[in-house]
Amino acid sequence: MEKNGLENFESDKNSSAPHPRKTVKLIGHVHAREMFINSYQSGKLHHAWLLHGPKGIGKATLAWELTKILLNNSTSPKPGDPNHKTLITQRIEALSEPSIFLCRKQFDKTRKKFSQDISVDEVRKINHFFSLSNPDNLWRIVIIDPVDDLSNSAANALLKILEEPPEGGMFFLICKNKEKVIPTILSRCRLLSCSFLEQDEFTEILSQLKIFDHQQVDRNQLFCLTNGSISKAIDMFLNDGLNMFKEILGIINFENEMDRKKIWSLLSQKNNSGLAKEYPVFIGEALLLALTRISTALAGKNHLWQLIEEKEIIQFYKKYDASYFPFAWIYSSLLLDLKNTDQTNLDPLNTLFIAFLKIEKVLLKFKMTSQRKN
Repeated sequence: MEKNGLENFESDKNSSAPHPRKTVKLIGHVHAREMFINSYQSGKLHHAWLLHGPKGIGKATLAWELTKILLNNSTSPKPGDPNHKTLITQRIEALSEPSIFLCRKQFDKTRKKFSQDISVDEVRKINHFFSLSNPDNLWRIVIIDPVDDLSNSAANALLKILEEPPEGGMFFLICKNKEKVIPTILSRCRLLSCSFLEQDEFTEILSQLKIFDHQQVDRNQLFCLTNGSISKAIDMFLNDGLNMFKEILGIINFENEMDRKKIWSLLSQKNNSGLAKEYPVFIGEALLLALTRISTALAGKNHLWQLIEEKEIIQFYKKYDASYFPFAWIYSSLLLDLKNTDQTNLDPLNTLFIAFLKIEKVLLKFKMTSQRKN
């Protein structure tokens, strides 16, 4: 059974939602599930599956669903009480099923934070897992969540295992961006593409989460801003993300000069109002979201704007050719800078302030161009 408080140290779950292995009903991903089931029923089941797609849409939930199918030897729910769980399912949810090895980032008790990546030592434990006897089940299942977090040495160690898979071994590799997975690992996996949730699926999942009980939440707006990502919706709701997002768009203003006092005031509200996430982390995610939505709209790829601040920004910038490029470049550089800041224990607020200054330069450039044309 799980130790008390174990879920607080699980890197593969949102702290405000149940772990994916405890999900009773899979919502969405019908095609991906059917693809796996058809392969299973054909008797020609591949030994490694890469479940890839955007963050927070249910890839891990699907992986644990497929794990339960294999270990329960059943491709459909049992009739009767939908809450009835087999002994194997109970062990899976308690993380005490010996036929499963979960490979993920570990919590560093000294630094009081999760490791930067999945270490090679964690991957090497897979060999030990397969060396143990398993009289109760034909399958030995390894879940890596996510494979994006593998260090270079860990990825190479995994590749050696995939090249000579043990009999009865099954691998579910959960992946946010398959482009970052080394090609030799990709070539040894069958791909299960997990697409964005539909709005009704998104709403159904939110209705099952306790944190949204009796709360006045604009779910349409949450769906729009998060592209249907459940984990992002939870974070945005718990961290007052909508108001923060509007405040960022108010700072990125084309009519007036950017107010640096407002920028620093926004950045220095450290963990105000008891926010669920560390403040600099979430403000960074909110700024990245703003940059993403502006650049994709300017590139003509998205028109689902529901905030008046966004519409005003887009109407101004769409007059300029390739105006999306500076915002896309700032997004890429900020993503890298935040990663380096975390690795070197620098102050993330300075990194975010510099990102706003880069945006200010872009604003000034477009304003000067506009004035010359007028």
